[in-house]
Amino acid sequence: MSGVGAIAPDSADEPTAFVAADGWVLSGTLRPAEAGHGAGRAVVLVHGSQHTRDTFVYARALLAVLARRGIASVRFDIRGRGDSRGERCWTEMTLHDRRRVSLDVEAAVGHLCRRFDVDP
Repeated sequence: MSGVGAIAPDSADEPTAFVAADGWVLSGTLRPAEAGHGAGRAVVLVHGSQHTRDTFVYARALLAVLARRGIASVRFDIRGRGDSRGERCWTEMTLHDRRRVSLDVEAAVGHLCRRFDVDP
């Protein structure tokens, strides 16, 4: 990702992908909790419709704090944005298509639950 305020890759980050219930493939970045913490705590970071997963300047510090406190995270590009563009970009989607972002969030939660043994 590039752009003003984009997050540079961190050595702790892991590229990931998962699929929403309607088949839309979503790309993201996992940040595991630092060693020494038990499994089971995680957070999903969701950007706004005009951004991508690595847009926010404050996110690098937030991700580091979460990891240090034993909280894994995933940030991902919602459908139609960034590396999750699929067949259509956000600006070409209908309102119905855009409302399906809820499926993206559900998929991200499920992905974290499976990956880090999180109990939702």
